[in-house]
Amino acid sequence: MIRSKVKLACSGRDDPEFGRFLDEALGDAHHCRQLESEFPAELALYSILKDDIDRARYYSNISLQAFLRVRAGWKPAMYDDSGGGEGLVLKLVM
Repeated sequence: MIRSKVKLACSGRDDPEFGRFLDEALGDAHHCRQLESEFPAELALYSILKDDIDRARYYSNISLQAFLRVRAGWKPAMYDDSGGGEGLVLKLVM
């Protein structure tokens, strides 16, 4: 639901109820941690749409750190371009 509401906001069909939902959820520590761990990229994009650049930067950094943690667990063959196409994952991401 979060992703679809952000997509709608990007297309100009913003739902004020969704904005209120996010404000309330981000005001509660437990819900805030949950949203930040599951949807940091979406929160960053929504913050950009709302012209809150500092908050967007904060969520973008969370999203980047999550990506780097996942990438650290990749096997070298997944991003080494010396073989027969194994480096495809890195090419797609970068």
